[in-house]
Amino acid sequence: MLNFSPSKVLGIILAALLVCLGAVPVFFPEATMRILPQWMPRRIGLGPDLQSGSFLLFALDESYVRKQRLEQIRDSARSALNEIRVPHTRVIRGDAVEIRVREPKDAAKALPVLRAIARPFGGFFGFNTQRDIDVRDMGDGSFRLTIPEAVMEERLRRTIEQSITIVEKRVNVSGTVEHIQYQGSDRILVKLADMTDPTRLKELLGRTAQLEFRMIDTTVSAEQAQTSGAPAGSEVLPSIKPDKPSFVVKTEVLVAGRDLVDVQPGTNIRTDEPIIDFRFNSVGRQRFARATTENVGMPFAIVLDGKVVSAPVIREPITGGQGQISGNFTVEEAEDLAILLRAGTLPAPLIEVEERIVDPGLGKEPATNASKDGSKDASK
Repeated sequence: MLNFSPSKVLGIILAALLVCLGAVPVFFPEATMRILPQWMPRRIGLGPDLQSGSFLLFALDESYVRKQRLEQIRDSARSALNEIRVPHTRVIRGDAVEIRVREPKDAAKALPVLRAIARPFGGFFGFNTQRDIDVRDMGDGSFRLTIPEAVMEERLRRTIEQSITIVEKRVNVSGTVEHIQYQGSDRILVKLADMTDPTRLKELLGRTAQLEFRMIDTTVSAEQAQTSGAPAGSEVLPSIKPDKPSFVVKTEVLVAGRDLVDVQPGTNIRTDEPIIDFRFNSVGRQRFARATTENVGMPFAIVLDGKVVSAPVIREPITGGQGQISGNFTVEEAEDLAILLRAGTLPAPLIEVEERIVDPGLGKEPATNASKDGSKDASK
């Protein structure tokens, strides 16, 4: 006869109870499972191989990441040289920022300043001779600033990690996502169970959702700016609605979407149109209050992914840190925009590479023989 210690008996009983608890979802319908406590195990969903579904493959826009970094380097160089009052020109050409000081005698003063904007890359506690920007003196007052390939690869790795986090936040609202994973070094694979038409989800993932609040430039019309060019510090942006005119918008960003802490779809109680209610964090509230206080009576633009959603006039200072975005949205558009803004801005656009629809091969039930009148054939 086998003899077990009390501790072993207790362990066996607890293990059996856990196994039984894990099997609970099998015996109850989904409606019942929804009202059970959240700590209860849930029904394991079937993957795309056992039911219909889709595979979506997205690639990170590497050219955008590289261009964005070059623009940051260009702006840093401008600020550094302006601080020491060295007149210069700067331009992004290919994979480099090219700078030329107007007076060759200023080259000796500019070189250490440009090198100072580079930061150590890698190494323990930052002790590394490699920098995140290569600065080359081309002679005759010209300099060429480039990004080392190892630095760029690390930047792309971090960008794809950030992108996966944002993608997970966006797609989890659908409740049909089975898995999200890396595919290679610059791609994201999204597996969708029981979804054969992922159009809406693709739209959610295909937008960076970069929200900006900027002032409208009232010194020139959009037609004049398109003909003769926008004034310095401004640009022409299209409306989010194709049938609406463009706007001349100042490039300075007053408040950005990263300063939002809450975004919800709503309805305007006066017009009954769908809107988006938003709330800023403390930094965004202060910036928005200062901007609206200084520009009462002036129009400002709400810009989403380079397109103007709306351009209301500031009637009075908005100091509460709350507001609404209206733009003739449908209910679904307002819901999707709220989802995008809550999840956060993608650090770089995602490009759809492949979409595969999977039939329920392994889990498909065998077809039953039926007669023409619809009754089952019982002779077999």
